[in-house]
Amino acid sequence: MAINQFVEITRPSNALFSGVAVLIGAIVAGGGFSDIYKIILVFFVAVFACAGGNVINDYFDYEIDKINAPKRVLPRGAMSLKTAYTLSIMFFVLACVLSFMVNLLAFSICVFACGLMYLYAMTFKRKPVSGNVLVSFLTSITFIYGGVAVGSYKGVIILSVMRVFFSSAHGSETSQTDRFAASLLLASLMVTLGTPEI
Repeated sequence: MAINQFVEITRPSNALFSGVAVLIGAIVAGGGFSDIYKIILVFFVAVFACAGGNVINDYFDYEIDKINAPKRVLPRGAMSLKTAYTLSIMFFVLACVLSFMVNLLAFSICVFACGLMYLYAMTFKRKPVSGNVLVSFLTSITFIYGGVAVGSYKGVIILSVMRVFFSSAHGSETSQTDRFAASLLLASLMVTLGTPEI
């Protein structure tokens, strides 16, 4: 089994976007050089947690993907279901271990988010309304997570709310890249113009 199969199934660009969203949240919240250690930690927490979520999503979608996306890692037989499941749990555990090194709140949020991602892949993804709400919540909380790392929530609440609004308004018609670009633009404006104490 080639290493690229392990990378592909995590959807690295998607996971990276989550990590960068956390960095944006930390910057908007006023994080500086003194916070760099915790900021780096939460970046990797987000990357690994998202990677775990992507893998467990493919695990539970195996039967559907055999028909709708046969070229994905699991349907084409490049990785066993057991390996994929183990890999996802390893990513979740690694994310939680790193989050514990940040602070207790970061750890609690990470455990909660990983649990939600697991439940989403297993159940809620097939329920349009609750599934979309859960996705919006998980994607928006990344900005708040950046604030958790630096001990400030200045601006990140507004950023998260705007992220939820954008996701809800455009739904599945908008790609992950477009959503991230919109969030980055908003964050840049908030950093440039200043953010309210929220």
